[in-house]
Amino acid sequence: MIGLVVRYPRTLLVIFLLATFLFGFFGFKKISINSDLTNLADKFDENYKEQISFLSEKLSSNTLVVLAYVDGNIERAKRAVELLKERFEESGYVSETLKLDNPELFVKYGFLGLDTETLRRVQSAFAFAEGNFLDFSHWRSVFASLSMLNDLAEEYMNRKGIEQYILLSPDQRLILINFALNSNVSDVNAIYRAVLELRNIAREVSKATGTRFAFTGTPAGVYESNKQVQRDFAITSIVSLSGISLIVYLGYGSLTVLLCLFLSMVIGMCMTLGLAGLLVGEINIVTSFVNAMVLGLGIDYGIHVMTRIGEYSRLMEIKESIKEALSELLKPSLTALLTTIGAFGSMYLGLSRPFVQMATFSIVGMSCFYLTMMLFLPSLVMVLKVRPTEREKFVFLRKLFSMSKTRRFALVVSSVLIVFIPFGILNLKEYWYTPPGLVAKNAESAVGFAELKRSFQRVGFGEICVVAKDLEELRRLDQLLKTSDLFIPPLSVLSLMEFSKFDGNESAQDLYASLSETVNNPFLLAVFKRIGMYPQVLDMLRLLKSSKDLSDVLSELRKDVPLFFYERDGRTMYVLYTDTTKDLYKDNRLKIVHNFLTTNGVKSFGTPMMLYMVMEDMRKSMYSVILFTMCGIFLMLLLSVTSFKGSLLITVGVLLSIVVTFGVGALFNIHTTFMTLLSIPLLLGLGVDSFIHMRHAVLKNDETHTYRTFKSVFLSIATTIAAFGSFSTAQGQLLREFGILMGIGFAICFFTTMLLSFHALGGGNREDSDVH
Repeated sequence: MIGLVVRYPRTLLVIFLLATFLFGFFGFKKISINSDLTNLADKFDENYKEQISFLSEKLSSNTLVVLAYVDGNIERAKRAVELLKERFEESGYVSETLKLDNPELFVKYGFLGLDTETLRRVQSAFAFAEGNFLDFSHWRSVFASLSMLNDLAEEYMNRKGIEQYILLSPDQRLILINFALNSNVSDVNAIYRAVLELRNIAREVSKATGTRFAFTGTPAGVYESNKQVQRDFAITSIVSLSGISLIVYLGYGSLTVLLCLFLSMVIGMCMTLGLAGLLVGEINIVTSFVNAMVLGLGIDYGIHVMTRIGEYSRLMEIKESIKEALSELLKPSLTALLTTIGAFGSMYLGLSRPFVQMATFSIVGMSCFYLTMMLFLPSLVMVLKVRPTEREKFVFLRKLFSMSKTRRFALVVSSVLIVFIPFGILNLKEYWYTPPGLVAKNAESAVGFAELKRSFQRVGFGEICVVAKDLEELRRLDQLLKTSDLFIPPLSVLSLMEFSKFDGNESAQDLYASLSETVNNPFLLAVFKRIGMYPQVLDMLRLLKSSKDLSDVLSELRKDVPLFFYERDGRTMYVLYTDTTKDLYKDNRLKIVHNFLTTNGVKSFGTPMMLYMVMEDMRKSMYSVILFTMCGIFLMLLLSVTSFKGSLLITVGVLLSIVVTFGVGALFNIHTTFMTLLSIPLLLGLGVDSFIHMRHAVLKNDETHTYRTFKSVFLSIATTIAAFGSFSTAQGQLLREFGILMGIGFAICFFTTMLLSFHALGGGNREDSDVH
């Protein structure tokens, strides 16, 4: 390696530039975005397969829900929605605009989808409380009265034009319309392109009509999560690159040094992205931050190289100084690289596909940066004849260096470590299954859905789905959820039976009489005829008249409202939809809900349940990964440091730093989640690097050399903190918390490194007096 740099610097520059162009060109073309959260699951596991199948069948839909804000002018909003409908249908992305005559839409938005004026008249006549649209006992009390019902039926039947497709909220704030997209919701990129184009159309219509629109529903969520991944990837990379460049300039005070390091970072980053595109092929929620992280870690090699070249160039020619610098750095830097690769490589042990992709991305990145900084950077310095000079901007570094060797420093740092260790242990003991949001709370789809729920009270079916194998279990689970203070009243086929005044103890003949009475209601008769359900109801009545059980009735319901039924292994089961009374994603409530359902023998589905399974698998996997990483790093230290005591002290020092990191994190309300646990193997692998460099320097017993190593370690950690600090610009709170915790971890690692380097590993260098 050293001989190549000294003999063929120009050739190396050309090779790196060509490799950057080739890998970058082909890699960037291949790389794609995949924000599907189900990728966190192990798709070969049967439990996950069933969860994913249920999600795609019952809770995922290619229906895009568009909200129009009325803003006091209903007619203007209606005209705007009509124009929007025309433009959407002409776009080629919409297969149809859904009429509000679908039984499932009735259930979703209020059983009969009455508009606000109609509801107001019903309220004034019967004092019908504005509240839960899906509470069918209220609707039954309204339908029991004959006053105004024929007028309502006539009004419903006379709906024409846009009126057939829209629903005005009871508070007259929103108009709702549903569009079915051409693309399947599993085709993430197609959904992204469709929603992007439809948003542009909505923007044009909004500008022309003055009506504001908001998108929600599964396609809108897919679009926003994809957009977030793209944004987080770009912003964190840019912020990380800018922050690192600023720290390098302040550390060296030389634009020439900054230029060399900046070009090397760009080369390393382009090669990383190119190779990652070829090997990994996609960027997901987990890997969206890896580029910024690799930037912060990879620049460390460049800082150490430039510091050593600058040190030796004061005594000898550039060529000789580069040779000496690389000779000195080769062993410790290679050891640091291998420990880092070992930390990332541990993620291959049983973790899900995105984390395997993260490991691959990181290992490729660290290898690219190592080669770039050890070959390209010194070659660039030699060709440009750059003589690194230092005009230090961080004037406090020398004082901090001297202070680090005092007993006072040792006492203060030790005391802080001792104080926060108990808090760290407590934080690590309590694993949180409800990590902070992966998607920003102010995302349009999230805001739109909140607006929808505010105006329609209860919309949709519920995030948590409970499955019963038969009607008897359905009734048991219905009562269990209703009597629990954790859930809102569930929605199931029992809700429709309640609407038909069906008693679970009645016979089929009794149900026949009840249903006949319902159908003979003039209002419902008109509505059933209007929406084309009347023949089906008559068929059901004929079926009931000769039936001895409910199986045929339920078969009919399965055709009209399939959301209440679930087919699995040739069996038909019943689905109850519910939500929690309080925010499921706060106070570790997901764990409480899961434990309640499991204790009561309830089989549950839905995104929350799958997230719990993923979190639990991550917890189990991460503990084995952490243990493997600890053993691997300790063995690697034994081989490189050749001292059992030194290896043990370094390992214990990094472990203490990690525990204290979680203790300090608790002050910022950062809990132990699957993502923060990921910081442990990373801090183990990366925290060892500074220990290795400082131990090597302290043992040389050269004050000047030790200070320069101290400075390069400080700059390396500062640039790494800047890289992880860039995560604070991410939209997802999960990524922000991870970045903050990693920043805290590296800061603590720095002080622990100095404590052990000057007061344990290099005890002979300790000063007995304080700095005055």
